Amino acid sequence: MAAMYGLINIAIRDLVTNQFGQQQWESILAKAQVGDEHLLRMMYPDLNPPEFSCEDIKDQNLVLHYRSDRPGLDDLLIGLLRGLGKRFKVAVDVKQLTSKDDGADSSKFHVS
Repeated sequence: MAAMYGLINIAIRDLVTNQFGQQQWESILAKAQVGDEHLLRMMYPDLNPPEFSCEDIKDQNLVLHYRSDRPGLDDLLIGLLRGLGKRFKVAVDVKQLTSKDDGADSSKFHVS
């Protein structure tokens, strides 16, 4: 039932944004006092998405923190970051500093 409810929400969102634009969708969400994250929680109540944060942001460098309950996804994240670099024609170097899989509180990556 939750998946069907999600499909209906997605269809309504797509209809509004395609016909009236993203700004109108955001206006509807604001009037309903909900956000996209709230809709995701309604569609997928057991969803526990990963968390990202950045520190040491200098020039073209940063340290990215990645937290997830799902183990073994560090290599996937590295591939995604490199893929984004290719997509936007930006050289991206990613070096893993720590891994949650090895007991750290988060996986950390130096991205330059």
